[in-house]
Amino acid sequence: MEKKEEVTQVLNDLLKINNDRIREYRKGIREIVDFDWRTIFLTNIDESKKFGNELALAIINLGGNPETGSTTTSGKIYRFWTELKDTFTGTDRESILNECEFVEDGVLLAYTRALEHEDLTIELNLLIKKQLASLRTAYVIINKYRDMGVLDLYNL
Repeated sequence: MEKKEEVTQVLNDLLKINNDRIREYRKGIREIVDFDWRTIFLTNIDESKKFGNELALAIINLGGNPETGSTTTSGKIYRFWTELKDTFTGTDRESILNECEFVEDGVLLAYTRALEHEDLTIELNLLIKKQLASLRTAYVIINKYRDMGVLDLYNL
């Protein structure tokens, strides 16, 4: 496989991961009615949309085709599992937040692995690092509030 094609595939994988993240937070919005949680989830959705747009533009600049509507296979399998689990355990706040954390774990791992690709340009490396830094912040916030069990935006 040509180097540009390999880099394009890495970027498309990150694009798919962001799509998985969007789907999980949309599910959370449907299940959790608290305004504060919905705000955090909407912020994460907007962030992943922005990242997806940046990645799609980078893919186009490399001469590739962004897979904007796709999700990862593992994301599809995970969604099937969580839907099945929800049938038996319900959709309580802790379960939803645990699912969000699981997705965030996967996103961070995907971005970390993408940075290991030796054919990334300096610009792409910086783009991925910038997105990863923001994703790490979102991860910390989700974990903090999941652990607290109650969201109080005024006590950050």
